[in-house]
Order: sequence, then structure tokens, then C-alpha cells
Amino acid sequence: MLRRMPHRFDDIRLNDLRERPLAKWSHFDPDVLPLWVADMDFPVAEPVRRAIRDYADGDLWGYPRHGGLPGVRETVCARMHDRYGWEVAPEQVLILPGIVAGLYGGVQAFASHGEGVVATTPVYPPFRAAAEAQGRTFQTADLAETDDGFVLDEATLDAAIDPASRLLMLCHPHNPTGRVFGERELDALAQRVVDHRLWVVADELHADLNYGVPHRPFATVDPAVAERTVTLVGPTKAFNLAGLKIGF
Repeated sequence: MLRRMPHRFDDIRLNDLRERPLAKWSHFDPDVLPLWVADMDFPVAEPVRRAIRDYADGDLWGYPRHGGLPGVRETVCARMHDRYGWEVAPEQVLILPGIVAGLYGGVQAFASHGEGVVATTPVYPPFRAAAEAQGRTFQTADLAETDDGFVLDEATLDAAIDPASRLLMLCHPHNPTGRVFGERELDALAQRVVDHRLWVVADELHADLNYGVPHRPFATVDPAVAERTVTLVGPTKAFNLAGLKIGF
């Protein structure tokens, strides 16, 4: 039987963590403190637990209707409006089995075999994998490390983009540097998207973990950019639900 984790935030025990049959604490040897994967060691918030229990108790295990359970897409739209003033229609929302599926699907949809996929690096490894595993060329534009953290280097970005580039894969807020790109950086990226007629897949899964720094969805920077952008969002990072594989 699986041992249930304690609910108190100040009662996290190392032995309890190691007994869980999950990847984070079992992938490396016991003398390694694992900081390699985005699982929290704290318990999931009780309102989230309660919602999952209610769902399970409702015996809702069959196929949902097309578009998901009633109200799901509308809830995503309401959250985008309330947090960012971003108007998204429910029919624009697709439900995904996690964000990585969106990365792979975006590469397949917007870049042909041999064409270029640009990303600001270092970046979450599935960005590279989604491009190279599908026969696309992964083009890197390293962020510049400064005293104020990692920032967009426009010259490096320009050097990475060439006539074969078709897709910008943007991680915003940035994983792993934690950078929440500012207005100037977003404008610079938007200008290059328009100038080079790039498509964009914007992974904005970490938008709720910004420590008070305002997050602006990339698709809201410019209408011309919105028409060329797929934005990936979800609850799994902020609410510690990675194993449920939920994305939009």
C-alpha cells in the first residue's frame, strides 16, 4: 500500500519522499538531492485534492464530450481574462495531455523536415528533442548572463535566425533560468516574428510562478503576433500536478 504523505508543510521527511514510487526521488542514488525535475515535495493544496476526490467519486471515467467536460474551456478563458486581460474564445482552446505533447505537435505543424526551430537557450530539454526527433534543425540563441540575471541577446538571436527558420519556440517564463521576459524583450521577439514570418509556440506553463514579476502572454504583444502564436498553459507546475498530464 502506498504511504500517504503528511499534509503539513513543515513536516516533510526525507525517508517519506524516497518511499514514493515517483521519478524525482528514485532516479538517482540515495546520496543525491534531486533538483532535476519540477515536482514539489510539499503536498497538493486541499481544495485541489477535494476537487479530484469529487471527480473520482462521480464515476466520470468514460470518454468526455468533444472539447472536454462542460465548463473546462470556459474556465481557461476566464483565467486568461482575469490574470492578463487577454480575451480568448472557448473554441480557441484545445485540451492536451501535457505541455510536451504541445511542443511536439507545434514542431510538426509549423516546421517541415529540415527546417529551423529557434529557441533561447539554455532551455527545457524537450524543446530540443521535439525538433531533432522529428528531423528539424534546432537553432540556439543563448541568453546573455548579466549581473541582473539572464536576458535576451538580440544580436545572438539575429545570428540564429536564417532563411530556413520557420518556428520560434519560446519558454516564457523561462525554464531553467527563471527569466520573465520584459516588455522590451517581448517587443524585440515580436518584431523578428513579423519580419521573418516565424510561427511561435510559447510555453507559458510557469506563468503563475513569477514571484510578483508581471507576466505578459506573448500573444498579447501584437495582433500580428497573436495570429502566428500557439500558447501552451496549464495547472501542473503551479499546483504540483505534473503526473495528471493536463494542458491547454
